[in-house]
Amino acid sequence: MSAYHWQIICYLAWFSSITHVACLSALRTYFFQHRTERNYRLGLIVILLAGLITALIPTGYFNWSASLSPGKTASLSPSNARCFSWRKTAQALHDSSNSHYYGRSSSSPPRSIYRRRDNSTIEWTLAFETSTTSILILTFSFFGRASKLFRKTSQLAKNILRETLGHWAVSCLQITAVRCRKFGTTPFRKTLLAVFRPLDLTIATYLVAKVYMDAVSSELADLLWLIMSLIWGTFRLVLARVEVDIGDSEDAWSFSQVLPVFLLLGPLLAVLVSFLHAPNGQAKERQRTTEGDMELIDQLVRSLRTRQDGIVLH
Repeated sequence: MSAYHWQIICYLAWFSSITHVACLSALRTYFFQHRTERNYRLGLIVILLAGLITALIPTGYFNWSASLSPGKTASLSPSNARCFSWRKTAQALHDSSNSHYYGRSSSSPPRSIYRRRDNSTIEWTLAFETSTTSILILTFSFFGRASKLFRKTSQLAKNILRETLGHWAVSCLQITAVRCRKFGTTPFRKTLLAVFRPLDLTIATYLVAKVYMDAVSSELADLLWLIMSLIWGTFRLVLARVEVDIGDSEDAWSFSQVLPVFLLLGPLLAVLVSFLHAPNGQAKERQRTTEGDMELIDQLVRSLRTRQDGIVLH
């Protein structure tokens, strides 16, 4: 398989991994009650994560993107991806390379802030740093959400971040208040306290830290991290296609491209149809309610007339 197609497949699998990790947050309460299913799902996601990280390692040596990192390249887009499974082989290819690859336009090397970088070792290339960043994002996403699926780890993090640090912050506030009271014994010291306001600064620091801790441990932080991961994967996927002068066959639509679009449109059409039928359903429900109210009113009128007739007869 070519290095280009290997990179494309890796970042397509990236979205599958992010989807499975996102489900861990959505099903957190369910997994608290169903431990066996939680363990099975975690085991399968670990297998997927290990395979994806292993596949991302060779992409750290696909440094043909001269538009961002000019210099020698160990690989070209048609290169065999299997040759870059080991670092020694990739470094040897990098050292023996005398050519520079400039992507779509190979007339002259572009200017870049990375020109001054030392590319003698392959770890200093932008591709290696990008691959490392992708692996770190995947690892942090998985372990950050997996730790919240267990009650003990969730309670431990809650006790450490909130209760322990909260008690420590309250102690600091008490000490600061006592020392400020003892320090302000003269008019000059009182002026210093009024200018610098150490107690107010301590309270502000405590509140800001508490807000940040609550934000990091909230569902909103998980959602923002998920969006950032999706943006990163999309950016890498688009950039991988832009860096290579691909043929028309890569952009041609076939069964493999049409079927996912229809699978994506299916749920959207179902939601749209439900919204379109909602007003009609509400109108019918109102009509039924109105008819029921009219019947109830007629029954009340009949009962009142019957009572009035009985009173008149007596």
